[in-house]
Amino acid sequence: MIYRANRKLKRIIVKSVGYFTGVNSKKYWDHRFSSNWEIQNGRTQSTLFAAGFSLTNFARSIKPSSILDFGCGLADSMPVLKMAYPEASLYFYDFSSVAMDMASLNYGSISKRTELNDQRKFELVYCSNVIEHITDENLVVFLNDLISKSSKYVVIQAPFQEYLEDGSKISSTNKTKETEHERTIDLDMLEYLKKEFPSFNWSFELKKIPIAWDKGEQLFLIGVQS
Repeated sequence: MIYRANRKLKRIIVKSVGYFTGVNSKKYWDHRFSSNWEIQNGRTQSTLFAAGFSLTNFARSIKPSSILDFGCGLADSMPVLKMAYPEASLYFYDFSSVAMDMASLNYGSISKRTELNDQRKFELVYCSNVIEHITDENLVVFLNDLISKSSKYVVIQAPFQEYLEDGSKISSTNKTKETEHERTIDLDMLEYLKKEFPSFNWSFELKKIPIAWDKGEQLFLIGVQS
């Protein structure tokens, strides 16, 4: 009873922060990560997403020497990536300082934090289930920041063809109050990446990742430096 009440209270607080600062703002995610992220199985979801990536054909075909999880959350991808690529140096980044501090505490023994203004590049930049949270006005900057960190490979993972109940695409002008997602990700995003980032050869894979995402498939947008 107390657990349910506490869970409900945290959800109300997070929604209130989102109402006043904007869903997907830094303050919103600082509150999410410090309050109800784990309660709502965010950590398990991040781990399973990384496991799904590690089973893709692309992931099994490469041996990157360095990996950055860009938009890492609490960096629960780190143990999975360490098992998949035991020789790789692992790094993580998130715009939430709360997430970064918690990631350092949990996974500092196997990975290192990095900042957006760090000029180093990483052989693989992995970004899981973040792009659908990025608003239209921030999308170009977000993609530039993400892709500029890569010296060879980019993987952008997201829900594939997630629609509203009426079958319409999610957008900044067409979304429910309950969702944090700002857009439907489909193969139009692949075409956008091909056009805007031609120095990479872009392809995709699809994979179901049970429990982590039961609404359909996950899309892996894969860029390889030309």
